[in-house]
Amino acid sequence: MDSLPLIRNAAILVVSYLIGAIPFCNLIAKIHSGKDLRKIGEKNPGSVNLMVNVSKAWGVIGGILDFLKGALAYFFAFIISGSFTIAVLAGVAAILGHNYSPYLKFSGGKGMSTTVGVFFAANPFSILVFGAVFLLFLVLLKNIIWGIITAMLGASIFIYLLAGSSAFLLMFVLMVLAVIPKYMTFSKKVFKDFRVRRDISLKDLMYEQDRPKG
Repeated sequence: MDSLPLIRNAAILVVSYLIGAIPFCNLIAKIHSGKDLRKIGEKNPGSVNLMVNVSKAWGVIGGILDFLKGALAYFFAFIISGSFTIAVLAGVAAILGHNYSPYLKFSGGKGMSTTVGVFFAANPFSILVFGAVFLLFLVLLKNIIWGIITAMLGASIFIYLLAGSSAFLLMFVLMVLAVIPKYMTFSKKVFKDFRVRRDISLKDLMYEQDRPKG
């Protein structure tokens, strides 16, 4: 009988990963226009590429679906297990599924919509902290990666202080590992991705981020 919780929790994580892996945006693009998002625009099967290169309305819908993958994975894992740790792991599993989908030969999006969904499920107000910190450090440092890392840290600490569970500090570490590599170029100059960019406008920074890598 002692093995039942372990089996249940393992099943939760596997299901969360497989649901997170559903490439809603790429499916919408193919159904709507016959396009494969991995071959157009920034070559990212996510909501931004769908919005820019296929349909703004469908891009919003795709983003909502990606958001729900993270939110529902966390929510149902917590309802079933009653554990913050399992809920956090389920949320991260959904992000990993989105970013490395077996349905897309382990390619995928960048996971931001799904990540925000996890934060929302953990505490709806945390996404306000996430957004505020992201914008602050994006303006200060002109670097997308540092904006995301500090936003994740701020939102995770916010939830930790309210919930009192170290699971949310673990969540920050796991989210960084799951998401940040998708924003890196992995060039020989690794630190290039993390440099402060005070010489670039926010508009140009976002345009640069949306261009295909390589």
